[in-house]
Amino acid sequence: MYAWNFSTTDLVTVPTYDKTGTTEISKGTLQAAATYESTPAGLTMSLANGSYFNKVSPAGTVSSSYTTISADASAGYIEPDGSVSTELTVSVKGPFTATMLCGANSSSDKTDRYAYIKVNGAEAAAPNKNSTTLSATGEKLTYSYTGTDTVTVAFGSTKIVRIFDIKIETENGNGTGKTAGQVLSSANFASHTSNVTNDDATLGLTGTSVSSSDVAVATASISGGNVVITSVSAGTTTITVTDASSHEATIAATVNATGAITTNVTKYVPAGGATTYTLEASNFDTITTKTTAITNPTSSDATTAAAITALSLQLGAGMKIDGSSLRFNCGGSLQKAGKNAVIFTAPTGATSVEVHFYNNGGTAGGRHLQIAEYSDSTISPTTSAEATVAGSSDDIVTTFSITAGTKYSLGGDNGLYITKIVIQ
Repeated sequence: MYAWNFSTTDLVTVPTYDKTGTTEISKGTLQAAATYESTPAGLTMSLANGSYFNKVSPAGTVSSSYTTISADASAGYIEPDGSVSTELTVSVKGPFTATMLCGANSSSDKTDRYAYIKVNGAEAAAPNKNSTTLSATGEKLTYSYTGTDTVTVAFGSTKIVRIFDIKIETENGNGTGKTAGQVLSSANFASHTSNVTNDDATLGLTGTSVSSSDVAVATASISGGNVVITSVSAGTTTITVTDASSHEATIAATVNATGAITTNVTKYVPAGGATTYTLEASNFDTITTKTTAITNPTSSDATTAAAITALSLQLGAGMKIDGSSLRFNCGGSLQKAGKNAVIFTAPTGATSVEVHFYNNGGTAGGRHLQIAEYSDSTISPTTSAEATVAGSSDDIVTTFSITAGTKYSLGGDNGLYITKIVIQ
């Protein structure tokens, strides 16, 4: 669930209006486009240049008169004026369900307007259109989109409407490089550059040429071993990197309202599918003492060394590679971030990780292998992603499903040894 309420004072202080107050905007026109990031981060609301707001009131309350929505609405509201084409818009990939909690900006019904949710400019939810009424007790508008396209969802009314909350339920948000609740203004835009290493490990190829699908958002060039991306305006573009054999990798580049760039690489994958990376613990260099920080492991085996680079493989603090033959020694709980885990990023095309492991001496059935998306904070492994460890002499093989591009921690809820990892 991605949500916006309008209690943040940044909506007053960050965008540029033609009229401002100390705590709220009253009858203000935006002088430059602005964005408001969802909580959690993942979907970005756009406020267009020239948008007209009757009021932006972070301190606005949900009065008792809003009986229809008072149990669910958040304090703080915004009042876009649809009579001058002001809407709040969000680009989102389906399927999703969108909800808006709103009402009249007075103690009585407005009978000359109605609230709506639009999809790609067409009204998708407008329950009071025929009566042209905006209720003083509040309204909850909901619309479910079952398609899989990326569409623009607009929230507003034919005249002034008071909006308390907007929510979109979907699994298709992307919070990479974004900050929940952040408000940005294009008035503060400055060109930035972002470098993506131009090599096989990063792109699956070494590019000889590069192009941008939208040069009005960002341009791209190859220089000094990097693909150099330069922001021009807020938006998204696809950077295509081509090698001498006409193979292609792509970089999705998102430019925010300040000009900062976030990127997501889709590597070139040769015909025949994704590469399989096999990590035999015995091919790693020995680490006999616990590390004190997250450390990149090393290997004298060229294939293993290449896999370490391709997977951005790391060892959490507290890990060892020891024994005869060598094994990854997971000596404690995975649930403390950066500890006692093999940490890797699933490569392009990867769908599974096969793990060979055994108990390091505990009672049979008393310990579990676990995998979780890596986090800088506390990790909560998915309950279904567990496999009971049997006796200490057994070679247990378990396979977990993974998602390409996602960073994972692999370890245990207690001590165990991992001998082999196969990612494919």
